[in-house]
Amino acid sequence: MTAADQELQRNIRAGLFGSIAELADIDYQRATWLDPEMQNPHYGYVEFVECFYDSSGGSYDETDPTAVHAPLRHWIETKVLSQVEADSIWPLHLALKACRPKDPYALDVILDDAAWQVVVATAYKAKEGLIPIVKSPEELGYFENCLPDATGKRWP
Repeated sequence: MTAADQELQRNIRAGLFGSIAELADIDYQRATWLDPEMQNPHYGYVEFVECFYDSSGGSYDETDPTAVHAPLRHWIETKVLSQVEADSIWPLHLALKACRPKDPYALDVILDDAAWQVVVATAYKAKEGLIPIVKSPEELGYFENCLPDATGKRWP
């Protein structure tokens, strides 16, 4: 594996594992999504879901985990993720697919929605399933959320 391939793998795994950590932590979501000082558009439903799919390398609409365009499929084939890791993450895709808020910007409503609670619980289960599999201390750090400081709250 070339240095460029290793860097790509590191970035994909960091994005995916970090996204799972954010989706698994309802307290983190409440603290960031509902913060009246928050200007950074990352902290909301739309961005959290988009970050998961940007990292998963697949289509939101896919229902077959073995399909060519299924989330995670490409990363399994290119050895970025193991099949066991992908199997831990796949239920999160299904939970996100089932959660269709009427208004994706009504963050307080989404946080209290039963479908969102399923997403959070499923993400937590994925995170807990991945932690024993992931061996690298660096990668284990991707599962930790840190609240943004004042600089992180601002948007240009």
